[in-house]
Amino acid sequence: MLKKTEAYKLVFELRDAVRQWDQWNPTPEQKEMFQNEGVKPVPNSLKEAIINVGEAFQIVDIEQGAWELAMAVDKFYAEFGRWASSIAAAPDAVHPGGSIEMWETFRDLLRVADNRLPPAPPAAVILQTQGANARTIALRYGWYTPDGNADIQRVNRELAAAPEDREYDPETWVHPRERAFFENTKRKFEERCQKLQEVQARLQPRNVQRKPSKESWESLFELPYMTVRNVALLKMVTEDEVRAKADELGYVPSVEGFRRAHESGRVRRGDKEPDWLLRNDPHDECGDDIEARIMACYQDGLTKAKSIADLLAGSRNLPVTVQQVSKILKKHAGAKDEVAA
Repeated sequence: MLKKTEAYKLVFELRDAVRQWDQWNPTPEQKEMFQNEGVKPVPNSLKEAIINVGEAFQIVDIEQGAWELAMAVDKFYAEFGRWASSIAAAPDAVHPGGSIEMWETFRDLLRVADNRLPPAPPAAVILQTQGANARTIALRYGWYTPDGNADIQRVNRELAAAPEDREYDPETWVHPRERAFFENTKRKFEERCQKLQEVQARLQPRNVQRKPSKESWESLFELPYMTVRNVALLKMVTEDEVRAKADELGYVPSVEGFRRAHESGRVRRGDKEPDWLLRNDPHDECGDDIEARIMACYQDGLTKAKSIADLLAGSRNLPVTVQQVSKILKKHAGAKDEVAA
């Protein structure tokens, strides 16, 4: 279960990350062009922070006090996903600093996080030591008799009960005045959970006798737009196990799927270092034999699949992907253990 305290902690940590981004003053080189003007982009670090928070809430087992917060996170994460998909499909037509709708839902999320209900009152015995009488305690708890009076007898039973037998639980307590609000929230949250379970069910293979995917961890991590949840479903493991395996192999989740921890993501090396393309040979003598080109580059000392893909795609505009290079390298003796996509 995602506890209320942990849920709010995640959101406030994301709020702090966005504030740091707001205060960031990028250099001209760090800006991205949009409509002939350099603008401040959303960096990969912030994208990954948003993904981590969004995925943490993609469950149904959430403590009641965080239901409204979870639904606000869902709306923000959905708008973030729409923006991320749009910029991946048409990077020149979408503002790299996020969409208007995305940041509107983020502000809505912060309003929900900042408007938390007052904390639950302490235990009855503590209130009594602070000078509160039984009637005051009943009013604080919202304990009333059927005729609408303060339920003093109920408070007296609470005061006399052993700690393990006490009725009042600050973790689950809801004041009667707030019950109408929670009933409405409960209905919306249950609808949300039903839709979430339906989506997750569609991701599950229909064969009940399914087995874990035989694809290697690296192959799954290399697939575009792959998420922690999807890898967990394919491998039939927990999401924590996926994160641990990704960390072991040097991968981190990003908006476009997993990437190597030491790589920046979308920008190809040749785009960042044009001179690098000139210093490496794309082996035009191999002509249309892509596999021969790849192995010739590997023999030159380019042992990373991404480096080879960047070279051939950047210098000759060949339709070469990291996954394709990785598969070809693994076919050849001596390359399998050295390939680092």
